[in-house]
Amino acid sequence: SSFTRRVLYAQMKYLVTSGCSFSKPGDFTNGTSQDPTTWPEHLALTLKTNQNVHLGVSSNGQELISRKLIQTINKLLKTTEPNDILVGIMWSTCDRRQFYIPNGYDKKHLLEPNPSPDNPHRWPEEDTQGKWHLQNVGFINKFADTYYRNIFDTTQSIVNSYEHVLRTQWFLKLHNIKYFMSTINEYSFEGDWENSAQIDYLKDMVDWNKFLPAQLPWIKQHTAQWSKDEYYHPNPPQHKEYVHKVILPYLYQSYGIKKCLKPSKK
Repeated sequence: SSFTRRVLYAQMKYLVTSGCSFSKPGDFTNGTSQDPTTWPEHLALTLKTNQNVHLGVSSNGQELISRKLIQTINKLLKTTEPNDILVGIMWSTCDRRQFYIPNGYDKKHLLEPNPSPDNPHRWPEEDTQGKWHLQNVGFINKFADTYYRNIFDTTQSIVNSYEHVLRTQWFLKLHNIKYFMSTINEYSFEGDWENSAQIDYLKDMVDWNKFLPAQLPWIKQHTAQWSKDEYYHPNPPQHKEYVHKVILPYLYQSYGIKKCLKPSKK
């Protein structure tokens, strides 16, 4: 009913988002820009939530996308009711890895050059013992070259991705927290790769009803601008369209949450 929807909306206080560079907050979140850049900022502005925690990090993989979200929500639940929280996650690609490197590690030459502006990544901030080093198949350093040539396996990467999705969904369901998920593209989990024996039982347990269309394919089909650049990222108007035409309709249909209208000046 409309009354229920109004109550749900009135209780929405916290927005917590997680992802890679597609979900990384920009200058708007830092208060130095008038315009939002990525979908978490557009969504927060539209819903006008009281508190926003955006956890997106450039070059981030499924492991830290999940772990940062769970740690943040677990901490938030100590002072906040689950019904006050909305979670949004945009998963990255399965090839990305995060390695914990303790302080004093003397093999820095193996990790550089490293193109991610957020690398190495200290999280949680209270941790003074080391940092997370983000790696993906496109990085050109000795560490990445050794790992992806000799250790990386596609099947294991897909299995790990689904396990990160599942533990995140199970955690959110356990605490009755409203959430939605998406992916940056159609290759985030499998692409054309198949290994039914290892993958199908995990894939079948995923609640796909919580997933929205992958962002890049949707943008390619529904917006005027499209770049064929291999490292293409959506621009701010495209992020805004995705929020208003994909995320908001889902939130309204699933949870009765809708765009916050500006208060009357009267």
